Amino acid sequence: INGVSSISLNWKGMRRCLGYQIRRKRCILDLEPTITFETIHDPNVSTFRDTDFDFGIRYDYMISSIDARGVTEPY
Repeated sequence: INGVSSISLNWKGMRRCLGYQIRRKRCILDLEPTITFETIHDPNVSTFRDTDFDFGIRYDYMISSIDARGVTEPY
């Protein structure tokens, strides 16, 4: 995608969470692992802008909430 400098993620905030964990997977022959890409320690933040990606590669993202025990739940 020529001219694209970032990928924007938006989600609806959750009550009673301490933050969010963003996981990302590069979709290349399903051989790439899903990695923890970013951790946001502010429950009021519900957006993220990814600027560290390769053009022409498809990415899947998963956002999880973080509870008081540090446990993440898929969002």
